[in-house]
Amino acid sequence: MNNNENIQDAAVLVPLYRGEKNELRIVLVHRTNKGIHGGEIALPGGKPHTHDNSLEDTAKREAFEETGMAVEGITILESLPSVETHKSGFRIFPFLATINPPRQWEKDTREIEAVLDMDFSILQCSDIHFQNNDNNVLSKESLAQLPFYQFDSFRIWGATYRILNNIIPRISDGDWEI
Repeated sequence: MNNNENIQDAAVLVPLYRGEKNELRIVLVHRTNKGIHGGEIALPGGKPHTHDNSLEDTAKREAFEETGMAVEGITILESLPSVETHKSGFRIFPFLATINPPRQWEKDTREIEAVLDMDFSILQCSDIHFQNNDNNVLSKESLAQLPFYQFDSFRIWGATYRILNNIIPRISDGDWEI
């Protein structure tokens, strides 16, 4: 893991809602190729600003800035355990939330390539869950098996994978009313 002195806090939202046919939906973002997490599929979120009162406020603000979802339409269900990145030095605080989706997603084109509004059941399919040994992702000292979700041309791995992998069974078991 990372040296705690160099770690930066960040916050993400795990936004869920019921679609028109009552199907559970999740909102992810496909980041542009800029920055340390460029090109990745992620949860909306980022680093705190000085005017944020809490990491929960950070997650809500970032979700609004990246996707256009209204902060007033976000209801936090639970603060989830933090997750550290292996490469970029972040401690990520995820917040599970229900949202009222906007009529149209408004991505921040500087940071976001696409907003992925998808059926949550895709993540529950065992045939999208894989592992590989990719030492280009982690440091050369680490040869850990890296689990990921792969669907269409998208791969979810790293901290986003670990956050989702921890809550998918709980959501499937009905731990939260969504």
